[in-house]
Parts: sequence; structure tokens; C-alpha cells
Amino acid sequence: MPEIAKLLGISRKAVYTILKSRKYGKLFETVVIADQKRITKESFQKFLNEQDEYQLDPSNDYEELSKEENIALATFRRKKLLETGNRRSNGNLNYLTPEEAAMMAKVSRSTVVNWYQQEEFPIIYVGNRIRIRRREFEKWLKERNRVNGIHSRKKS
Repeated sequence: MPEIAKLLGISRKAVYTILKSRKYGKLFETVVIADQKRITKESFQKFLNEQDEYQLDPSNDYEELSKEENIALATFRRKKLLETGNRRSNGNLNYLTPEEAAMMAKVSRSTVVNWYQQEEFPIIYVGNRIRIRRREFEKWLKERNRVNGIHSRKKS
């Protein structure tokens, strides 16, 4: 419940009121993990999608998300933030995660892993996390698409 309170920018008491309400209570599914009730991520997302009264607290957005010009990538990162609650799971304006690169290339994560293992583009390690230099990946992807005759529309 503290995670939901933080994501919505409301008190834990308010979260419990929502969960018990006739209006919204039916939208939530619970599971028991380590003897504690938890709300499933899927049902929380369903709750967000099916009502307009409660929205994610904009303070959960970080500055880089507001500067992101690629709307699909920004949406992907917001969803990942919602799922994990951890900004470090996302890339930034200069670096992509393998998952983000896969989303941009419209391929699986394992395909991206194969590409960087074949040294198609450079990667770096940040601690034990792999990051892909965004500018170089986008340039490589554009060239790959050109050579393969794949035309992509620029999304803004």
C-alpha cells in the first residue's frame, strides 16, 4: 500500500479507503506474498485506466522524462517506473537499456543482446547494468533500416 500511496501522491489511509470503496474496490485483485496481501500490478493499471479521479503523481516523473522527445520511449519508461518504482531501471537521454533499444527497434530484448554481443554497436556497463549509447544506437538502427529497406515514421 505504501507504493500505491507514493505513486498516487496520497496517504496510505486514502489508499485503504479506495480499496474498500464500492466504486473502485472491485477493480483490484490481491495476492498473498509472504503472508501479506499485495495488489497486483495489472489490477492497479486497470484501476488507473478505468477512472479519472486518481492519477499518477507527477512528482514520480523525473526531469529527463519531461525532456524526452520520443513519446513512445517516454511512455515505455513511465510504465517501467510504475512497475518497478525504480528509476535506475530506465535509461536516460544519452543511454538506453536493452529493453528500451528493443522497443525502439521493434524487436525482442534477446535480439538486441545478440546485436551488441556481435559488436554491432557499443555498450557500456554502469555497475552491473548494461547501457547502450543512444546516439550511436539510433544512428546504427537508422542505417540498418535503410539497408534493409525498412521505413520508419518519426514519432513525436
